[in-house]
Amino acid sequence: MALSGPTSYSSTLRGFQNHWETVNSEPGTPLDISDPRNPAGSRLGIAILATLIGELETHALAIAEHNALGDVADAALAEAKRSALDAAQEFGRKVRGEGRLRHLAPRLPALPTVTDGEGPFMNAMTSVRQRWKTAEALLAAPFPLGSGENHATFSTRLSTLATKFEASDDADIDASVSRQRREEVQGRAREILSSYRAAVEARFAPDHPLVLTLPNIYPSPGHTPNAVALTAAWDATISQAILTWPASTDADLSHYEIRANHTGTTYSADDERVLARIEKDAPRELRTPDGLTQPGKTARFRAYVVLNTGNERGSETAEVKRPS
Repeated sequence: MALSGPTSYSSTLRGFQNHWETVNSEPGTPLDISDPRNPAGSRLGIAILATLIGELETHALAIAEHNALGDVADAALAEAKRSALDAAQEFGRKVRGEGRLRHLAPRLPALPTVTDGEGPFMNAMTSVRQRWKTAEALLAAPFPLGSGENHATFSTRLSTLATKFEASDDADIDASVSRQRREEVQGRAREILSSYRAAVEARFAPDHPLVLTLPNIYPSPGHTPNAVALTAAWDATISQAILTWPASTDADLSHYEIRANHTGTTYSADDERVLARIEKDAPRELRTPDGLTQPGKTARFRAYVVLNTGNERGSETAEVKRPS
């Protein structure tokens, strides 16, 4: 493997780890390398790769957790926005139907949509709350909706809505921070791998097998494969998604990877994870419940063609929804 995206780091580091173990099995002292960020400091041994792998996997889990929490927060926020908007719409209809409030009706705010952000949405809802207070003052009486909701309960609704906006923002921020921390580790990994290659080339002759078999950090020059078309469907008899794809005709094919990302509303390659590696001669089918353990859930998958050079290309996203 070589570095081609966030999912490739752990496998690439493990490839270097295997090579380093072979180097250390040669006669002589175990190989250590200069720390690229502190050349005058202590040298680094093979254990640094395990440390980097562990840090990357920790950040990947954190990103997945924050994304999952974000999905829950986003769903709760969307429901709260719909409920608030329903109440605001009913309030407007009732104001326009009450003759004693005919002077207030033209001053009702334009209502947002459920897709509007916090600023426009909350500004409009706050304006509704203010108009509601005015309506009750003009009538010198409460002005409840058919559901029994009044100015006080609508005010409470808006306070709850504000906390749901905050929870959604917090989840997004937490995921972003974890991504940044992951990127820092990825940068460190690239430096370490470069230092390792230089150390091996310095220890052995250019034609030594351990030099000739040095893993690549990046994909070798060459073509990028054509994508395959991934088909995905829910199979109720086994309660799993069935993924299939045609064979790649690329002569340099190494294997396929099925990757998944079920968070948000679109597929994000930055947050995808490898679900399965399928060897080139194996049956091109994967059955998985991944992301679909609950009714109504939607899962998103891509099939990647991976070449021996490390170059790869992913399919279009295939979505599967488990019936509610």
